[in-house]
Amino acid sequence: MACALCQARAEFKTVNGKVKLVFDPETLKDHRWSEEAPRALFPGGSTILAEILKERDEIRKRANKYLRFK
Repeated sequence: MACALCQARAEFKTVNGKVKLVFDPETLKDHRWSEEAPRALFPGGSTILAEILKERDEIRKRANKYLRFK
């Protein structure tokens, strides 16, 4: 399966009797919010790219609680 937000692949696995979502480390290198993804969508730069990059830290901050989900 793939995350609807970042497109990184993941699997549900049982770890110590609990179901966890385990992401594929390779897809975490080039997921939708990676450094290179916006540049690939907007070659040569654009104002949209500038807005995406400006908001990226806020997106990461909001997503952090889901990264720590247990």
